[in-house]
Amino acid sequence: MPAPAPAEFSAGTLDRKVKVMFVFSRPTNTSASSVHVNLMRFLNRDRVEVHALYNRLAAGEPYQSAGTSVLKALSSIPETHLREAEFGPVGGGTPKPQLLAATARAAAPAMRDVARLVRYIRREGIDVIHCEEGTRDAFYGLVLSRLARTKFVAHLHVKFAPWMSRPSRYAVTHADAVVTVSRWGGEILRAAGAPGERIYPVLNGIDLSGWDPAGVSGAEIRREFDIGQDDPLVVIIAQLAYFKRQDVLIEAFRTVADAHPRARLLIVGTEGHANPAHGHATYTEYLQQRVRDYGLERHVLFLGHRRDIKEILAAADIFAMPSIEEPYGLSHVEAMAMARPVVAVDSGGIRELVDHGRTGLLGPVDDAGQLAANIRALIEDPDRRRSMGESARRRVQEQLGAQRMADEVEAVYRLMAFGAP
Repeated sequence: MPAPAPAEFSAGTLDRKVKVMFVFSRPTNTSASSVHVNLMRFLNRDRVEVHALYNRLAAGEPYQSAGTSVLKALSSIPETHLREAEFGPVGGGTPKPQLLAATARAAAPAMRDVARLVRYIRREGIDVIHCEEGTRDAFYGLVLSRLARTKFVAHLHVKFAPWMSRPSRYAVTHADAVVTVSRWGGEILRAAGAPGERIYPVLNGIDLSGWDPAGVSGAEIRREFDIGQDDPLVVIIAQLAYFKRQDVLIEAFRTVADAHPRARLLIVGTEGHANPAHGHATYTEYLQQRVRDYGLERHVLFLGHRRDIKEILAAADIFAMPSIEEPYGLSHVEAMAMARPVVAVDSGGIRELVDHGRTGLLGPVDDAGQLAANIRALIEDPDRRRSMGESARRRVQEQLGAQRMADEVEAVYRLMAFGAP
């Protein structure tokens, strides 16, 4: 069921603050933790008291010097009560014997911290524990909530599926409430057996103050890659992974390049782990081979990891990403916020973000021909392209902002804590 709107909050439940504790088991920032940090920042402190539990590894090396520590982000949020805890070692290539030894050493401190946290939660009157779906977050949060006799809200950022660990799936399906990042994600979860009355779809929101096309220029990006001011530029920004379907976009670009010889495609992103595809050691190698096979070396550029995402979007004419079964497309929304039309496919939660014909164009899954036709349609009609980009930004301003997300999640907290929004 959808979360109630802020206007539906009853005066009685607003008499007291709802107290929530977020759990961050990983010491580094992740896409899910970034959403939660954004959510924490926009929760109304007159109505919500925010606590955050983080992995004590985040306070040390190598995360602090590398600038990847989640603690840095948490420390920047005003009026947030921070507590650290032992969550055990982080894998990431550590040899198994060393990992097992570190886990054994961490067991006693972790249990002591759980006992301390239960006392803290009871003393502070925490109403809700809020965690993402990862194993150490969700299962830890579920156990902690049951020991402290408080409510547990799981936040599902991915498609609920058997690839998730058993403890993670158990925690999500036994949560008092599950916030899903789209209605599609909620339907998948309900089909897997989770009670529908516990599922609350809340679209993620972004902080629009950081995404203003009026204050960003893409001219330097076009100069860097020798792309003319009038050359059609298409961009995809995503992890290089098979479900993102960069290979389908490359195939579609053969037709685009034939019709528009000066068109360019910038592929932004890196491969997080070995991801074999079609006989190649990695998906990246497969993509590079496809570019060579199609003779698109002049048209398709791999940029790898970039920090200047806003400038890249400002340089682009079109954002295109034919990913499949994506619960929520943050990159799609960021492109829309930068007033760029989106070309995507009708799959997963994307249809809840992109309004076909108004903010972008949707096509069938894995249909390179239609994908090419949609890209060409926008290249060849600049007025339509600009109109769609303007509509896309308005859509984000009106319906996909961080404040709306925070208000809807707060309503879920109040339902859990008080039985009414």
